[in-house]
Amino acid sequence: MKNQSNEHHYDKNQCRLRCSSYCNRCRLIDLQTKSSDSIEKTLKKVDPATTKWITFINGDTYQLRHELVHHIKHAKMRGFFTHIITDALFGIFPGRASSTISSFRNSGLDKITISWRPYHKGMFPFDCVTTIFDESKKAGIPVTFFDA
Repeated sequence: MKNQSNEHHYDKNQCRLRCSSYCNRCRLIDLQTKSSDSIEKTLKKVDPATTKWITFINGDTYQLRHELVHHIKHAKMRGFFTHIITDALFGIFPGRASSTISSFRNSGLDKITISWRPYHKGMFPFDCVTTIFDESKKAGIPVTFFDA
């Protein structure tokens, strides 16, 4: 359901993602359609009493890693759990994957979901997924998969 501010706000019974990490109160922040300033304003507006998770979706995780680290830190300072849903393409370069996952861990990221939908399966090898999975586990970040 959309709320008045045109931000996406999903609850357990209406979440279209149905990922393994959805909960009663999750705010999705679309990295492709929002500027960094807009994301910061959204993070300031969201009420931690009614929203528990901030989930970042739809962006190139590697290219946006510095912005993501900043936004994760901001969300954590406000008391939210943080989550990224990624396509795992940045796993094609293990060194980049390791340093990116490490920076996410250091910023306080709580969970990573790897999207392995049919769309992604034709774009890059499964080795990318296993690299992100392995690096996330080494960093102590729980990993889930989304394949619907």
